[in-house]
Amino acid sequence: SPRRPAQAEGDEHQGEAVVDDALEGRRGGGVRFWTGAGLLDLLLLALALLVARAAVRAVPRLRRAAVPEALLAGLVAWLLGPALLGWLPLDPAALERVVYHGLALMFIALGLRRPAGGRASPGARSIAFAVPFIAVVQGAIGLGIVLAWSRWVERVHPGVGWMLPLGFSQGPGQALSMGTAWEDSSGFAHGGQVGLVLAALGYAWCAVVGVGLFHLGRLRGWVVPPEPTASPLAALGGGERPAATAEGDMEPLTMQLVQVGVTYLLVYGALRGLSVLLGGRPALASMVWGFHFILGLLAALLVRTVRDRLLGAWRAVPEAVEAQQDLLLSRIAGVVVDLTAVAAIAAVRVELVRSMGPILLLLALVGGLATAWLSLWLARRAFPGDPFGHALVLFGMSSGTLPTGLVLLRLADPDLRGEAASDVILGVTGAVVLGAPLLLVVMPMPVLGWPDAYPAAVWRTLGVLALYAAALLLGWWRLGPLRLHRPLRRLWPDRPA
Repeated sequence: SPRRPAQAEGDEHQGEAVVDDALEGRRGGGVRFWTGAGLLDLLLLALALLVARAAVRAVPRLRRAAVPEALLAGLVAWLLGPALLGWLPLDPAALERVVYHGLALMFIALGLRRPAGGRASPGARSIAFAVPFIAVVQGAIGLGIVLAWSRWVERVHPGVGWMLPLGFSQGPGQALSMGTAWEDSSGFAHGGQVGLVLAALGYAWCAVVGVGLFHLGRLRGWVVPPEPTASPLAALGGGERPAATAEGDMEPLTMQLVQVGVTYLLVYGALRGLSVLLGGRPALASMVWGFHFILGLLAALLVRTVRDRLLGAWRAVPEAVEAQQDLLLSRIAGVVVDLTAVAAIAAVRVELVRSMGPILLLLALVGGLATAWLSLWLARRAFPGDPFGHALVLFGMSSGTLPTGLVLLRLADPDLRGEAASDVILGVTGAVVLGAPLLLVVMPMPVLGWPDAYPAAVWRTLGVLALYAAALLLGWWRLGPLRLHRPLRRLWPDRPA
């Protein structure tokens, strides 16, 4: 006989209770293997990427506009996640872990690759100076807005201003990492989330304004067909299969993942050791965990050196095998960047946007306009070859990450075989070195002095930033091709022959 409605409703609630108990580990069965470790969150991020890929393929306007699929996927996950509609059971804490660890894993994967061959060109030297110079300008703009906002609206933590260069020039992983570290060390409320919001706004600038810059350059005749070069990025589009392994050897991709994992384990050990050494200074010890990506890069360089020496002592490695290893590491870094970008956007909390929306939008607006203007102004004066291609990649890197810069560059150079593609790889290491003092020395100055030394510490920091920018310009003038072609007020002057 058919069940009564009340009985059916009771059975339904009982079934839901059984599922809840299983998910919480109170009952047996295979359901418990689906809990913890952010597994479901990673699967849902993969679903969002698939939806974004299908949308770009199905909507011609999205494809012609070159909207980054990772950005679109992040918007999908944000709209359908707990921030708004709540249809996807994403865990914000798990998403933040993906962003935090993704930053270090990207640096490790890129650091384990062999250094790009060839002598640094004038364009590569300009990349090394341009990236930290724009970050310094963004930092000065951010701190200036913080001072004005604190004077006329309400007092805000100086870390809010630093999130402009961190979110725009460094990406979501570093913004989250530093913001979270300052939460514990200096009382920066919602620091990690502020970093994620600015990083998401930076991605939006890169996608919308960057594509607009490309169309402006094409209209003005600034886009020229690139002359093919031996770009290290050309191999990324190759379709060669990995070299065959000997019987019993690990799968090549497995071996590269092992290297990345062991290197990250060394980073964890170093962080634990530094925390013990700094036990008497808890604020500084907490900040150390925010610099895990720098330790990751240093550990990767160490592991790469030991690996190459051991392989050289044991047996010669064919050039083709080394090239395939580097290609696999590049692919690993690409996967990490995509997942990190989607997780960063999906983790943004609506309540923070509502409470701090005005100042964050002001930071993004002023910082984004300054970044676009500087990228074009410097490109014509600092890059002898293909200035507009360099302007695109420079704007993309300074409003997102290296991969977003390459996405914009592909609009003008689809195969990444031009001079700009080669210069960005050869120059990015120098940019990290020249930008390290900003992260390690300058940024902690006003943050660790909060609130006792505010606003004096911020004014002192602005003075240091002015000296920093002057030193970069002087070094750029002496060591690079920077030349202040006139008129200085003109965005795209006619350079002398």
